[in-house]
Amino acid sequence: MAEFHKTVIEFLEPTLGKLTARKAIELVASRQGKKPEQLRPGDIDKVCDGLRPMLRTLLGAATTQQLLGDLRTRAGAPGP
Repeated sequence: MAEFHKTVIEFLEPTLGKLTARKAIELVASRQGKKPEQLRPGDIDKVCDGLRPMLRTLLGAATTQQLLGDLRTRAGAPGP
């Protein structure tokens, strides 16, 4: 199984682009005092909470809600 942070980056890439997706995960991880490699599926709530403000600015509230719901599904987590 791929590392969790790589799964999240790959999921976000089609929407944000490779560099922005990678930087977003680096920022979310650093705000939790972690490196991206230290993120685990159990961190999905914190990852989504960290991504939400940026995604809302770039994509709008409805698209952000859908994208984060899909991310939770991909990560194997229950919806919001």
